[in-house]
Amino acid sequence: MKVIANILLALAILGATNGHWAVLQTVAWTRMLCDFSRTGSLETAITKTFDGQHPCKMCVQIKQGKESENATGHDLPLKQVALKIDFFLAPKDLLLAALVLPPPGQPADMTAPSRTSVPPVPPPRSFVG
Repeated sequence: MKVIANILLALAILGATNGHWAVLQTVAWTRMLCDFSRTGSLETAITKTFDGQHPCKMCVQIKQGKESENATGHDLPLKQVALKIDFFLAPKDLLLAALVLPPPGQPADMTAPSRTSVPPVPPPRSFVG
């Protein structure tokens, strides 16, 4: 059941992102490579497949399908959302701490303040068991 759900999810993603055209085009190119390599060298087959001068029936149908889909509006571009950052703190509420440096010649106090609170008794239990 999980395998079927994953396959359906992959097909849905392909359909939503117009990936079906890429899959069909890959199949067409593979078939063209096989057909052209039967009559000539591999280099000639690759050149004929990807030069755009020798399209197969499937390539022509894929091109027509893409154009008709774009013409009917099935492939609508996503709307861009303007990002606006709102600062929720007013400038009067903003508190900046100043860095206090010791006078020249005196060493800086690099010790952290000691902890004054007592840990809870009994210690909290972990939820992960």
